[in-house]
Amino acid sequence: MNMNKEKIDELLKQFSGRIIDLCYEVVKEMENENFEEQVNSVNYFCETFGTMKSDKTLEISQYISDEMLENLKDLYGKFVDELLETALKKAYNMGMEQEEFYELLWGNVVKSDMFSKIEEKSFALYYIVIDRKIPYFLLEKGMRMDNDTFKKCREKNLEVIKKMRFILFNSFNQKTEEASIILDEIIGLESYEDQVVVLASILGILRQEQKRVYDAIREMVDEISE
Repeated sequence: MNMNKEKIDELLKQFSGRIIDLCYEVVKEMENENFEEQVNSVNYFCETFGTMKSDKTLEISQYISDEMLENLKDLYGKFVDELLETALKKAYNMGMEQEEFYELLWGNVVKSDMFSKIEEKSFALYYIVIDRKIPYFLLEKGMRMDNDTFKKCREKNLEVIKKMRFILFNSFNQKTEEASIILDEIIGLESYEDQVVVLASILGILRQEQKRVYDAIREMVDEISE
């Protein structure tokens, strides 16, 4: 039986179990499809996953054990991440539409000797669909700026950036309150270039904080494991 949108909808609306086993079910259903049909199925599954609430009336069998999943992560996790990252960069540079992107991405999976077994293909789909960079969106090219120009613009707006940092780590009763203050600060800047540089600085602050928290969690986990 070939996959189709109705079948994927049925699975997503009813499945109970682990995501890895859901992906195995999808890949198993796709085995009789040609490549173009597989791309359409992967496209729809990735774009629809997480958008439907399941009533958990369909129990998905455990196809992949916890031990096997960990082994698959160790063997292929980094490789799938690299496949996805490479496909995303190429898609951005070439302005790929959604269908073209999934054709490139899934093509790299099925053409690789590393994913010859259904368990390996299922893991690849699983690692793709749970990635925060999926679903895919076609993006317009953003502004590029040389380092000297960025540095001068950042120095020019240093007080605003400091104020933004203060706002980000302050406490507000509502998110809309915080967001409106930040938005007003950005709108009030002199030029579009100033707005972009200040926003870039905000993103840098947030990602630095995210990494700090992640590193702290990893350190705690390592200590517990010892």
